[in-house]
Parts: sequence; C-alpha cells; structure tokens
Amino acid sequence: MIGKLFKIFFIVTQVNDPKTLFYRMATVNGEKGCIQALVSEKMAKKLNAIKGSCTQIGCLTYKGTTKIPFCCQVEGYSCSDYI
Repeated sequence: MIGKLFKIFFIVTQVNDPKTLFYRMATVNGEKGCIQALVSEKMAKKLNAIKGSCTQIGCLTYKGTTKIPFCCQVEGYSCSDYI
C-alpha cells in the first residue's frame, strides 16, 4: 500500500517539473543503441541519463518508440557506428 502511494506521489511531483531531453546508451539484442526521452532532472538521475540527444553522439538510425509506465515515452536509435 505504501509503495503504491509513493509511486502516485512521485508521478504527481514529476508533472510540475520542467522536462528536458536526456539520453542513455543501451544494448538491445547485441546491438549498441541509444534511448532518449523528455524527462525531468529527477527522473533522469533515477535512470542514469545524460542531458542531450542520441543524435549528438552519432546514433542516427531511428528504431521506434515505446512507453515506460509511470515515466515517459522513449525513442530508440541504433548506434552501430558508435565507438
């Protein structure tokens, strides 16, 4: 019960925070990639994300979007040329 209340409280506090584009490197099925989303700085810290976009680091091949419950919608990019 307390866990559910904490999640609801966290979501409500995220609504008022300004959103900025953050990205994080990820590996999906052995392929290097990047995900980016518009999130608050609090959420970015929880996700260990870096301010900026995937295109800034050379990940240009768009792979799709997905929604993370209680968070945001993220876009995925392939970074096959990323070093």
